[in-house]
Amino acid sequence: MLFAGLLEHWGQKGPAEVPVKRRWTYRWCTWWAQELGIPFRFPAAHPFNPLQHLRLALAAGCTPEAVHKIFNDIWRTVATPMVVKIFAAVQRSRRADGKAV
Repeated sequence: MLFAGLLEHWGQKGPAEVPVKRRWTYRWCTWWAQELGIPFRFPAAHPFNPLQHLRLALAAGCTPEAVHKIFNDIWRTVATPMVVKIFAAVQRSRRADGKAV
């Protein structure tokens, strides 16, 4: 389920789209990650469209390893463009094999 779809359906904005909520959310997430000792960085663009990341997870079989890698690319290394490139390669490979993506 896409969070953005729910927000659109109900005519609402997400927390990252409301300046006061965005600042609070960023501070809280950063603080909580530090408390837990988890490396954490916000993506270069936030909010962002997660659809390609979700499709990549599906194409990778939704394995814990794949989901962990995608999560790390988004929230630790800020490597979102790499995920997009990987997904494009997976799409090409699956099309070549005659499989739907």
